[in-house]
Amino acid sequence: MNKFILILFTITLTLTGCKKSSDDINIKINEKGTDTSVIKEDISKSGGETEKNIGNENESGENKTQRKTLSEPRKEITTSEVSKYLNQTVTVKGYIAEVVMRPKVNYLNFDKKYPDNTFTAVIFPDDMHKFEDLMKYQNKNVKVTGRISLYKDKPQIIINSTSQIKIIN
Repeated sequence: MNKFILILFTITLTLTGCKKSSDDINIKINEKGTDTSVIKEDISKSGGETEKNIGNENESGENKTQRKTLSEPRKEITTSEVSKYLNQTVTVKGYIAEVVMRPKVNYLNFDKKYPDNTFTAVIFPDDMHKFEDLMKYQNKNVKVTGRISLYKDKPQIIINSTSQIKIIN
């Protein structure tokens, strides 16, 4: 019965186009009536890394957890392709033409300076303490991983972890 529910759940997610977000997904499967396995995945701020917690609950109710980090393949695209991947998590390769630091938001503008930039990586002040020096990215080729969204008709990725951006030259 539990396997039927799991299959039905998987089909429903597939048909509705549900995508993982910062929320965790928990699935419990009871096999043989005594052992319950719990699988938990979180890809929220990992920049392409998936962390799996696999816990086995024995008859006494104890839960033993193993952690395993897996690299999840991400589509790698250029700044000219970002509009095709709205609301998807991808890795964007490009040139940082301008770094703009303001009290309420910080911008890494790709290809050209604002307002002619093609794409932007955005860092909000709450996450700035994680970054040593944003100016080190100016005039560099980088890879930025995250979910593409639009702000004022321009594509962007919001960065909240240093693992989401890497200098490639």
